[in-house]
Amino acid sequence: MKIKLTMIAVACIMLASCKKERTCTCTSTYTSTGGIVSVGQPYTTTYKKIKKRDAKKLCVSSKYEDIDLTPNPGTSITDTKCELK
Repeated sequence: MKIKLTMIAVACIMLASCKKERTCTCTSTYTSTGGIVSVGQPYTTTYKKIKKRDAKKLCVSSKYEDIDLTPNPGTSITDTKCELK
């Protein structure tokens, strides 16, 4: 009887601790060849009842480079940094 109760208690603890509410906070920075730098307001996304490894797959940083050929040739870069809390 004690073994069954112990196994049930361990199973409940394991299931309860796996899925939690996770918050992903991201900030974007825009830079152009003309020297313009702009930092956007941080934004958050909340994931509910999700495992940490699954939230890490969704909360990713990115970098996007855009090459403009007309009318003023140049390059702009949007760099988004994300952090899982």
